[in-house]
Amino acid sequence: MAMAELDSGAAVTSWNYSGERMAVGFTDGGAEVSSSIVKLCWGPMEFGDIVASCSTDGSVCVWEEINENGKPKWRQCAQLAENSYCLDLKFGNCLGGLKLVTACADGYARIYETSDCIDLSKWQLQAVVSNATDVTEKTGKCSCSGASISWKPPAGSIQQPLFALGYSTDVSGFSTTKIWEFAEEHRRWYPIAQLSNADDGVGVSSISWAPNLGRPNELIAVASGSTVSIWDLEIGGKQGVSVQRIAELEHSAEVWQIDWDMSGMTLASSSSDGTVRLWQAGLDGAWRQQASLRA
Repeated sequence: MAMAELDSGAAVTSWNYSGERMAVGFTDGGAEVSSSIVKLCWGPMEFGDIVASCSTDGSVCVWEEINENGKPKWRQCAQLAENSYCLDLKFGNCLGGLKLVTACADGYARIYETSDCIDLSKWQLQAVVSNATDVTEKTGKCSCSGASISWKPPAGSIQQPLFALGYSTDVSGFSTTKIWEFAEEHRRWYPIAQLSNADDGVGVSSISWAPNLGRPNELIAVASGSTVSIWDLEIGGKQGVSVQRIAELEHSAEVWQIDWDMSGMTLASSSSDGTVRLWQAGLDGAWRQQASLRA
């Protein structure tokens, strides 16, 4: 039984932090955007109801809900200029303030920040980063068809400045997933780890960083082709940063989206064959499919 039915023009949806409100982007633009909306994301709950959208014309807009004459109304409070088509975007709440990361088709991610959380019209470009490390790859042209960003979930009220970034492209240096961390002493973002795809040359379709409710290490899931890799990430150990692939979850079709539950114990994956699968690790540490749902 369907809980809600969307118009045929609905192109993308995003639930807020409590799962009680849904933002919907339409192919005709909608919400005073002149071109088709391709991605939406909600901001952290501490900042009220704010949404960021990216459109086919390359524009990235930030929206906030205000009260006007006793009625709620959404207004555009900022528009960020992008040099390339935006493929994904995610908010992060770090010690330095609210941040917004955009991953674009040119293979570069742009990190915006605002130090004034009351006035969301003031954003500045903090950094531009690239997953490519080889000089030839950096100087060559790259066209990406997809991207995924996932911040390290907050422990308490503040998020660590850590996020995972992966692309779908034919350039191997961009297609791998990298973990980026902000070094406060240098005021720069650095890649601290690389997560290789299960199938070399197959791009990243989705990344999800698991909430951590007491685990000693972090868990990150990366979807690439018809495989989801589960990575164990140790940060700040004796060896600095160490990564280990602990599972490969095979699917019968290309995986489109993955997401963890609030406990970080169950992973949901959706694939192009219309199937949603739920995965959990057993007492022996092996990951197994627990359930499947057909759309």
